[in-house]
This record gives sequence, C-alpha cells and structure tokens, in this order.
Amino acid sequence: MRRARPGPPITAGRRALVGVVALAAAACTGGGGGPAAGPTTAGTADPVTVDCLGDADCPALVVEGDPPAAMPSGAPSPLRGYSDPTVRREPGGGPLWMAYSWPSVHVGPDGTRTTRVETHLARSDDDGRTWRAVSPLWRATEATDPVSGRRGWTDHEVPNLLPVTDGGGATRWFAARLDLFVPAGEGLGSRPPASFRIALTSAATPAALATAPTGVLGSALTDDRWGVDQDLTALDGSLGRCALWNEPALHHAGGTLYLALRCLPLARDGTPDVAASSIEVFATEPVGEPATWAWRHQGRLAGHAEAEELGADGLTQIDFARAADGTLLAILTPDDWSDEHREFVHHGLRVVEVASLDDPRLARHGDGSLAVRAVVTASDLAPLGPGAGAYEPTATTGVVLMRREIDRASLVAGIHDTRVHP
Repeated sequence: MRRARPGPPITAGRRALVGVVALAAAACTGGGGGPAAGPTTAGTADPVTVDCLGDADCPALVVEGDPPAAMPSGAPSPLRGYSDPTVRREPGGGPLWMAYSWPSVHVGPDGTRTTRVETHLARSDDDGRTWRAVSPLWRATEATDPVSGRRGWTDHEVPNLLPVTDGGGATRWFAARLDLFVPAGEGLGSRPPASFRIALTSAATPAALATAPTGVLGSALTDDRWGVDQDLTALDGSLGRCALWNEPALHHAGGTLYLALRCLPLARDGTPDVAASSIEVFATEPVGEPATWAWRHQGRLAGHAEAEELGADGLTQIDFARAADGTLLAILTPDDWSDEHREFVHHGLRVVEVASLDDPRLARHGDGSLAVRAVVTASDLAPLGPGAGAYEPTATTGVVLMRREIDRASLVAGIHDTRVHP
C-alpha cells in the first residue's frame, strides 16, 4: 500500500544546507575560514581541542576544475561552495577520493530561481595536498513529485563513501546519500519531507557509482511512490518516531555492511525535535543489487544523553573512520534547533571512540565519561556554527571540517583541514 503522507510546514534534517535561504537577486559576499593548531595526535584520555579560525592554521581545500557555483551573470551564487565531505583512500595505496555536496542556484528560462544540491567527486594523488575534480557524481535531476504533481528537481547530498576489499583482493565501493525533491522556483526550506529518502549504491570504482543500481530506504514520512525498497521504521517499534532519516555513514566488518542514520522526529509545529533525535545503526550482508539488501536494526548508537554530554541537544553529521591505532571512531556534530533563526545550530565536531556497532554504543573511559579524542570548533561562526567532518588516517590532511557562512539570503560553505589526527 502506498503511503501518501502530508508533510509538515518545514523541511528538516540536513547536514550543512538546511535552513531558510531566501534567494537573493544580487550576489552575496562571504567566504571560508579555518582553524588553529598544528599537526597533532590525541590521546584517548586527553582530547585535543582546536578553535578553527584562520586559513593559515586550517587551510581550505580547493578543488581544481570545480569552482563554487556562479550565477548566469558571473556573480557568485548566494548558495555555493563545498560541504558534507567524505574522504577515503583507495585500497592498496591508491589515490584519495572525496565526495562532497555542491550547492547552487538554478535560473530557469523564465527567470525563476531554484536551489540545487549535487554530489561531486574529486581525487588527490599527493595524499590530500591538492585536489582536482573528476566529475559530478550525482547531478540534480528533473523530477515530478508523485504526491503533489509539481515539477522540480531531485537533489543528492550528504554523501558517504566506503571501499571494501574482499579475500581475493577485489575492491568494491559502497555509497550512501540523501535524496529529496525541491519544487521549481523554490528554495531549501520548501522540500517536502515525504521526498526524503536514503539511497545506497555499489560499484567497482568511485566514478562508476554515478550510474550503478540504487536501493532506496524510507522513513516514517517517506512516500512509497518515491520508489522505496524498504521502510526502516518498520523494523522496530522504537523507530516510528523517525520522521526523517539523514546523515548516512557506512562501515564494513566481517562481511557485514553497517549503516548509521540520524533519526529526526518532528514536533507538532513541524520543526525538528532535536532533543528526541538519535543515531540508529542498521546492518545487512550486501549481496546482489542494493534494492534487494535486507536490512536489520542493530540498535541506537547515541541519543539525547550522549548529546548532552557532548554539549548539545542532539547529534548529527556522523562519519566513521579508523584511527592510526586501529580504533573505530565516530565523527559527530552536536547540534540544537534555533526557533529564532529557523535553523540548526552546529557546535563543531567531536571525535569519539566506538565500542561496538553490533551492540551499538560509544566507548567510555573508566570514569564513565565518553572517550572523546578531539574537539573541533570555530568560535567566529556564531550563532549557527560549523559542522560536518570526515577523516582518512592515511592522508596528510587531518580531520576536515565544513565551515559555513549562513544568513537568510545566502549560504557559503568550505571544507578545511584542521590538522588534527585523533
């Protein structure tokens, strides 16, 4: 049976690009920034704390061949930059690959303006010192909303990549992303929650992910007419509150593919109920095409209690990485919801050890406190703050942080090297 659910008054659950962005007629100005601290390694009991302020200490990553979006006039787009990074090394000492969200404003023949978010792919052959564009990985695609019948585009954002090598030495790449619909002539705040779904795909190379078969996972508000293969909220009674899924993160061990998602409930007025949000973990054995994978619910990795301990109401923007010592790490953004700004407030990054994904839980020290290896902030970005990070321990770059300059008329994002190696 199809589920045609009305959406609440505002969309929610985004990584860097959610918010009330009014499309400005004139080009906006803005820019990136960076942090403060040289290369360092964090001990498990004494986290490194970095305040990312200046480019000299926290350089911005530049992707040669993929400049930030511009308007038809050539002026900078009010929605532009690089955000939501995922960075992975090709097994066997190959290049680094980075996928990221690439926001823009599309101007139609009739002058209407529509926000767009695509996922682009870049590579580095010098361990992360320089990056060059490969191609768009998932372009924004024209679509019709099956619920409203409106024309518009499907955005593809917040990507997560993962290479897995089998016993015979063959590598298979997995990817997860958020897909959602934006009506023509509208902005980020107009995307119907019924269109939010998680897409997964797999291919032999990162570039081949662009055209590989896709599996689609839904939440409590996702309308089945968007091609949902499995409703994850049906797996456990505790998940019915998960109005939206977002921020996918992948990990693989022992033949099992793990998927962590942010569960975001909505309050009665349609705004995000961040304090009731959580990070839920699912697992599957990824045999065959992604649409056929049978997912199971492993449990909750973190909720409000862990978020409070890390300085906020909720946790979002998760990524998994192995530290140089082999410890599994979760990179998290603590966040709150601002009624004043109608936007998520991000509080930088927390890098926390993971005890288990089979019985999901974050690691703790002997005194009961969370095993936090690093804290990365950017105090100059108040009140809405920075967030979204990634880490590849074999790269010269440390943890990378997405800095965002955001107001009612613009969003400018940049990815910065914090030089922190947790």
